Amino acid sequence: VGAGGTTMIKQLALSLSFCVPALTGNVTFNGPKGDDFGPGTYKYPTKVEYKQGSFDLTKIEIKDKGSDLEITIGVTAAIEDPWESAKWPTPGNGFSLQTFQIYIDIDGKAGSGETATLPGQNGTFADDSRWEKMIFVSPQANKEITSRLDQKAKALKDKVVLPTKVSAKGKEVTAIVKKSDLGGLD
Repeated sequence: VGAGGTTMIKQLALSLSFCVPALTGNVTFNGPKGDDFGPGTYKYPTKVEYKQGSFDLTKIEIKDKGSDLEITIGVTAAIEDPWESAKWPTPGNGFSLQTFQIYIDIDGKAGSGETATLPGQNGTFADDSRWEKMIFVSPQANKEITSRLDQKAKALKDKVVLPTKVSAKGKEVTAIVKKSDLGGLD
């Protein structure tokens, strides 16, 4: 929340709507730089930890690694851990400002799947882009994320896929996800 308390940037929610067959092989989604103000009205919090470009998505690269997918997410600013999440009760993954949610339409069928994002994101998907699985990339340990899902989104918990490993370097966060957790990829 900004110093005046008037503006808040929520978690970065990536709403990629693609079918699972598109995940075979390698694929890259590029985003334009400088579009991190949404419709032009979103503002960064005023605390110094929030640097310009921290929420400016530049790419998502998905690489097929056999039984896993390696997902690399890039932003304009350097990925940082200004709150030293390693000191939190559940150690972080080298970053603390962003979380990433990648919503996936597994079956590609209109009317099948969820239309709402996780609680608190205030997003919805069109009927022909409903999602069946969501990859949640967070600085928090999976145990902490699982606990919060139990508290706030129990009905969607089985649709959330948590990476087996998350790391941050430079301007990128990389997550390893088991294909079997997404269903239909093995």
